[in-house]
Amino acid sequence: MTKRLLICLLIVVTVFSGVFASAETWRSELYPTYWASGLQDSVGRFLHDFSYAGYKTGLTELPETIEGKYIDVTQEPYFADNTGTQDATDAIQAAIDAVGQAGGGTVYMPAGTYKLSLREERECALLVGYSNVLLKGAGVGETKLYCDTYKMREVQIIVVGQRRGSWDTPADGTVYPFSKDVPETPVNKIFLQSVSGLNVGDWVAVTSDWTEAYIKEMGMQSMWAESDIYGPRIYRKITAVDTQNGSVTLDAPTRCAMLMRDNARLYKINPSVSGSGLADFSIGNREYPIKSAATDLDAYAYQTKGTAGYNVHASDVIRFSLCVDSWMQNVSTYRPECNDRDVHMLSNGLEIMHCRGITVRNCSFSNAQYQGAGGNGYGYIISAGDCLLDTCSAISTRHGFSFKYAWSNGNVLYNCLSRGSWGGSDFHMMLSMANLVDNLTLDKDFIEAVVRPYGGAAGRIHGHTTTQTVFWNTHGESYFDGKRYIIDSRQYGWGYIIGTDGKADKVNTLPTAETEGGYGKVDTSPEDHVEGVGKGDTLDPQSLYQDQLRRRKFSGG
Repeated sequence: MTKRLLICLLIVVTVFSGVFASAETWRSELYPTYWASGLQDSVGRFLHDFSYAGYKTGLTELPETIEGKYIDVTQEPYFADNTGTQDATDAIQAAIDAVGQAGGGTVYMPAGTYKLSLREERECALLVGYSNVLLKGAGVGETKLYCDTYKMREVQIIVVGQRRGSWDTPADGTVYPFSKDVPETPVNKIFLQSVSGLNVGDWVAVTSDWTEAYIKEMGMQSMWAESDIYGPRIYRKITAVDTQNGSVTLDAPTRCAMLMRDNARLYKINPSVSGSGLADFSIGNREYPIKSAATDLDAYAYQTKGTAGYNVHASDVIRFSLCVDSWMQNVSTYRPECNDRDVHMLSNGLEIMHCRGITVRNCSFSNAQYQGAGGNGYGYIISAGDCLLDTCSAISTRHGFSFKYAWSNGNVLYNCLSRGSWGGSDFHMMLSMANLVDNLTLDKDFIEAVVRPYGGAAGRIHGHTTTQTVFWNTHGESYFDGKRYIIDSRQYGWGYIIGTDGKADKVNTLPTAETEGGYGKVDTSPEDHVEGVGKGDTLDPQSLYQDQLRRRKFSGG
């Protein structure tokens, strides 16, 4: 062999060795190949199984249409105007009502622009208050819903479900106390003092109170009051009732410890809507005609009558409320032609409240006009359980994605984007437990999971915002101005950051020692678990959610 040939071979070997070395993957120490739900390491850290998120626990594809009655809203007898000239609100609502009262089906809105409005007696323009109803357009940019009303304080353009109400109390007045504590590690079986009256297929809330003992255990005595806030709550369906042993089996695992000490109990709930959806349209709001940005859009303008902030306060483009197994797909906000500014929506985009199993896929909520305090200008508000936001984006909002309250658990953000928010995406208040942020891209943005000394009223300070939440494979395009990290995670108990990459890949996990506003010392130690900063591109698997769902499908669900 010549010297020249030997050198060439050495170069080739070296190059290929480098390629293979750079392609080496790594796994989280908390997610070995033999992982199973509840698997703990030597100090008690574990990853929840998040594969149950979304429509019908992720095992069923979203419907393109729904069998039953089919109505084209532009046809007889509805004749909805799709030129944007005449108000189409009543015509579209009549079509929704006709399909809903017939037992379900599809309401189709062909390409065009449909003007919507809210009269004073209405709290939303369109209400999908029936199960198995799909409100469907011809596609994003093809079918446009234009809301011509700009005075929208605490109302919505579209509501799926029941606009008012909650699942705070039993539907039939009966409470089923626990006979055994539920541990922190997830379980599917709950032991009760009595199972009489419970049946397979019942929807239930599993909950406990934030008692004085619980609040003290959390170190929240200066922020939370026992009588003012609700404790952890998960929404489930019963799949088995064991009368001999006094237990019920749930369709998905628990998300936290629930103790008899804290009045742990189960009760029936009554979803208002199941199996309904929105798909394939754009939606935009006429901007509020402001006189002075300094006055109308001030952070606290929502408290001053007559201002833009006051008149659009806490409005939503779309709200899902008291629903199960429903969805939204291919829906985006847009800038109506009449808007002088780049305004798509007045305040909030999508709010999911007291729901279970909602899938939101390929959706975008952007460009909020009012991004003031008091809960305004958010892209997505998740106050529900086991929901899936898949390939969604939030652009130019106050908070891109925001989780609120202790009934917000088991949710998954997968392959989403938050860009240019005013205050980052966040876990916002009162212990949203065990959520997964998977493959989130942040561009001039960040996400935080920290103690928040805000909220105003004594006893209802936000406090600890999450525990057992996982940030998996986060990608940073650029840092938010003034910050040198994309994730700020200082969770109660354990939190997890596994894999980051991109031009902005740093994280902050230094435990909180003292809060602002005179609320004293709050200890968030131990420091959250961190692996693979800057190495997310070689993390195996790339998506925790997708891998867990694959495993569950392989095992038969």
